[in-house]
Amino acid sequence: MSDESVDEVIPASNAAATPESEVSPATPPARPALGAVALDAFTAAVWFAVAGVIGAVTWWQVTTLPTVAKAAEGATLAPEQLVKQVGIDGWFFVIALVGGVASGLALLAWRRRDPLLMVVLVVLGGALASWVMTRVGIALGPEPELAALKALPEGAEVSVQLKLHATGMAWIWSIGAAFGALIYAWVLSKPEDPGRLSSLGQGRAIAATTASSRSTRSRGARPRSRPRLPPLT
Repeated sequence: MSDESVDEVIPASNAAATPESEVSPATPPARPALGAVALDAFTAAVWFAVAGVIGAVTWWQVTTLPTVAKAAEGATLAPEQLVKQVGIDGWFFVIALVGGVASGLALLAWRRRDPLLMVVLVVLGGALASWVMTRVGIALGPEPELAALKALPEGAEVSVQLKLHATGMAWIWSIGAAFGALIYAWVLSKPEDPGRLSSLGQGRAIAATTASSRSTRSRGARPRSRPRLPPLT
C-alpha cells in the first residue's frame, strides 16, 4: 500500500473563538416608570390640543367659504361655489399634514426616552388635534346656513359653515404625526439617543455578534497533517 497523508482541520485553540451560546444579547433599554409615561402622555395631549386650536384659527383665516342662496325649495349652491367648498377640505388637509409631521418630529426629538410609546402617543394626539380643530373651526365660522337663511328674503346669500365635508380627512393629523415620528426615529435620531435601539436593531446587533464569532472561529482553525504510516510489507 502506498503512503497516504490525510489532512483534517483541527481547531488551533478552543479559546480562539467564543461559543455561540456565550454571546450575550444586547441589553434592551429600560422601560420608563409610570410617572414618566404619564408625563409624556400629558405633554402630548397639551401639545396637540394647542396645535388643534392653532390649526383651526389658520384654517378659518385662509379658507374662502362658499355662499348659498335662499330659494323657494331651500338653499342652493351655485356651480362656481363648488370649488370653494372643495377648498375647505383642501386647506384642512394641508394644515393637518404639516402640523402632524411637525408635531411628530418635535415631540419625538423632545421626549425620546421611549420612541415606541411616543409614536403611539402622537397618533392618539393627532386624533385629539383633529377633533379640536374641527370643533373650533365650526365655532369660529358662521352659523348653520339654513338657520341663517330663515329670517332672510328669497335670493339672499350666506356663507356655509366651516366644517369638513370629506370626513376621512380627519385622519390626516394622526397619519402626519406618525410619519413625522418615524422619520425622526429611523432617520434623524443619533446612535446615542435613549431607546434608539429597537427590538429589530437588537436582533441585528445579536446577528452581527454571532457572525463575528463564527468568523473568528474560522480564522482560528488551521490545517494539520496526521503522521505518515509506515508501508505495509
